[in-house]
Amino acid sequence: MSRLIDRGAVIAGWVGIGVAVVLVVGLGLVLAIPALVSLSALPAGIAVGAYANVRARRIRPRWRLVANALWAGAVTGLALAVFYVGVRLVFLYADTGRLPDDTQLNCRTGPDCVYARYAAQGFGARLAEDGIVDGATYEAAALNELITTGAVLVGLTLAGAAAASAFQLVSRRSATAPISEEPG
Repeated sequence: MSRLIDRGAVIAGWVGIGVAVVLVVGLGLVLAIPALVSLSALPAGIAVGAYANVRARRIRPRWRLVANALWAGAVTGLALAVFYVGVRLVFLYADTGRLPDDTQLNCRTGPDCVYARYAAQGFGARLAEDGIVDGATYEAAALNELITTGAVLVGLTLAGAAAASAFQLVSRRSATAPISEEPG
């Protein structure tokens, strides 16, 4: 690994895992606005991608700048996707149908109860327009959405890391800094 990725970039990847946990817990659970997790993926990638080369004290060779940033971005993006999808799967499969007024929906635990909850709130016709008519079709749609969202989270985070490395490549400091094969 050290031939391709600097130790500082590996550490930045671990920091990225922490960033992913904080984003999913803070934005996806505490604020309960899942869209904010997606909106935060690009800035998270930029921050972690830039941090990878700062932590590695890397300015040359230029390909290592890109490799370090993309490594940290990939680790962060994968962690963000895994944590986000994992949390959403808990909500999908652990719904028992209990309502806030302490009554119970007549459903099987899991996607069937999620569908029943939405139907009880008046969203049944809207879901039917999208072909979601029961728990099984809701489950298929939810899993498809989670796979897509996970891929988008990874892509946005990698794009942010690539943007950070591109900025570092064209910045005046990296163009005029002394050549250093190994970080000091």
